[in-house]
Amino acid sequence: MDIDTRAYFTAATIIIGIPTGGLTGVRLSNASLDLLLHDTYYVVGHFHFVLSFSFNTIIQKTQFNLIFIGANLTFIPQHFLGLNGIPRRYVDYRDIYSFIHILSSLGSLLSLTSNRHTITNNRIITSPEILTNYPITEHTCTQRPTLSTQ
Repeated sequence: MDIDTRAYFTAATIIIGIPTGGLTGVRLSNASLDLLLHDTYYVVGHFHFVLSFSFNTIIQKTQFNLIFIGANLTFIPQHFLGLNGIPRRYVDYRDIYSFIHILSSLGSLLSLTSNRHTITNNRIITSPEILTNYPITEHTCTQRPTLSTQ
């Protein structure tokens, strides 16, 4: 991926991610709101959004979009559930919140299935870093290593 595309995706993530995580964190720093939102899905959504990827260009953009949509679809609905007073780790809740829970579950399934290729990739790694001994001593390589996919 060229430098302009990388810069674009980095900027897009920062522009959306930092204000969202920062604004939810500022709300949680207020002691009276923290008492109300403690042990709700709002805290889960904030935590996972704040702490939240070498493919070819098409796969990389697809992976970015699927993870971005999946993570947001998973954790943003939890902010709404937390603001409505739904506590964490409850199995039973009012039916009016079923759609939001299903939406959050679909987002997690999207994230999981979009990572399947990355997790189950069994191909041989062909990067020069794998061939280097650690810790690296000075002037280790007299010539560039040759890589093959055999």
